Amino acid sequence: MDFKDIAAKMKEKKAQEQANMPAPKPYDFAEAYRLRAKMMGVLLRDARMSAARTVEDCARLLHVSSEQIESWEFGDDSPSLPQLELLAYYLDVPVSHFWGMQTAKISRAGSEAIQPEYISLRNRMVGALLRQAREELSLSFADVSEKTGIEAILRSRCRFY
Repeated sequence: MDFKDIAAKMKEKKAQEQANMPAPKPYDFAEAYRLRAKMMGVLLRDARMSAARTVEDCARLLHVSSEQIESWEFGDDSPSLPQLELLAYYLDVPVSHFWGMQTAKISRAGSEAIQPEYISLRNRMVGALLRQAREELSLSFADVSEKTGIEAILRSRCRFY
């Protein structure tokens, strides 16, 4: 048996396998839109509740009925892009939040975990700026202590001052 025979048999086997495969299902766009509307509704409700806004507040903002907002939240209908942009601004979330998969509670929980690092970095920056200003004015710790009324003992607690 030579290489041509093996290649021909493999092609024949592949053609038989493809012939026996069921035809792929057509993509159901209506179902995809319905599911996306449901997901957007959950994210919209989550953002509204996280921002402590009522359905009536959002309805007044957009000049629509409360029932319309509830329809969006239940995924029965979807807001337009301009309406989403207004809601995003009003609810203090990025517009992309409504296309994502993460609720505001989850994303805010992640940002709360970062907060101590941010505060530490901020404190170091403030300390460095204070030190720079003190050195530019050629002030000693005693001078700063006298002018501010803060005891110079604080120097041991602050690395950059």
